[in-house]
Amino acid sequence: MAFEDLDGELEGCTLEELQEIHDTQQDLYSAEEIEHIASLIAARRGILDAERKRLEAMVEERLPEEMECRKCGGPNEFANVKCKFCGATLDKSEYYDDARAVLYGEIRDGLHADDSVHDEALSRFFAEEEEALDDDEVARQHIAAPSEGEKSYTFHYVVSVVIPLVGFIMGGILLTKEDEDDRSAGKVCIVAGIISVVIGYFLWSLYLNSIVY
Repeated sequence: MAFEDLDGELEGCTLEELQEIHDTQQDLYSAEEIEHIASLIAARRGILDAERKRLEAMVEERLPEEMECRKCGGPNEFANVKCKFCGATLDKSEYYDDARAVLYGEIRDGLHADDSVHDEALSRFFAEEEEALDDDEVARQHIAAPSEGEKSYTFHYVVSVVIPLVGFIMGGILLTKEDEDDRSAGKVCIVAGIISVVIGYFLWSLYLNSIVY
């Protein structure tokens, strides 16, 4: 029985999507088609497993020949399980993470290739690296573009220092607002106005004293 139409319909589906179709949509397909979908799932698992092993081998190729023991700092062959100097178990996780990062950097452009199965295999293997990259991108965007609703009270603060009376008025108005940021800004305006008055009084006193004496 030919399944060209079914294969075309399922083209581009990930392993999880194929499995979901097989498990939840059996009433939409014939028994033969469901069996064919099961064979596609098995074949996809085999391909993904082979690709995972290939990528793991590529990671191994990027591991160093020697490493340092974290406990005593002694040099060891990477193949060693325990340090030949102090006997401590060698922790190689950092080296594997570095090797994965190097490999990911080398083939990152291939993560969105036209071959959907190849793309799926790479995305599965480098899931953590892709997530970290996405998190970094989100963080950069957040830093570069503050939220549109973010308020600035710089003008209020400057006016409160230059013209304390206006600062007291603005501060009083802001204190009546429901928004917590507005109320906090109102307090700052009033404090800034008070400080400005105190400094002004002090400077004026110094000026008068200099005239008298």
